[in-house]
Amino acid sequence: MLDTRCAEQYSKYLVATGAPDGLPVDWDDVKPAIHGNHPVAGVNYFDASAYCDWAGKRLPSDPEWEKAARGTDGRIYPWGNERPQIGMTNFNQNHCFFCNIYDERLAPVGRCEQDRSPYGVFDMAGNVTEWVQLTGTSVTHLRGGDWRTERRFMELSRIKTEAPHARAPGANPDQGFRCAMNVPLR
Repeated sequence: MLDTRCAEQYSKYLVATGAPDGLPVDWDDVKPAIHGNHPVAGVNYFDASAYCDWAGKRLPSDPEWEKAARGTDGRIYPWGNERPQIGMTNFNQNHCFFCNIYDERLAPVGRCEQDRSPYGVFDMAGNVTEWVQLTGTSVTHLRGGDWRTERRFMELSRIKTEAPHARAPGANPDQGFRCAMNVPLR
């Protein structure tokens, strides 16, 4: 079953930790009862990593993210090689300077059924770009597409490099994350 309580869970983290690095960009617009199943946006790498640690998980590695998004058959998008169309994923929306991105730009996790990877992972090509863990380097990366990404930039191989020292409020409203965890071998 898909757990879609993203913003709801992050809200609990902020209460439990006292938001040590401040609130994500536009977090004042979040109403957990309404937006609880939306992805968290406006977080920097350090905030995303700290949340995953708190939840007993971690950010996925770049190769893990890549496999979760595309599978092993070389597809361009989670759904295959067909160019994205409006409605397939949450993308190609204009930036909004005075809007509530949680009401007007982000979509609930899993709303776009076609934006599902071969492993059943939703929103790899839309909603928010996602921070990935890079071991052995001081550079951080974002993977995937987001609600502002234009159709011509939708390929999942796109890697956006960010300064490793960026701190909130320097995060952008299109930056988010997902957590990963190790599965014990049997």
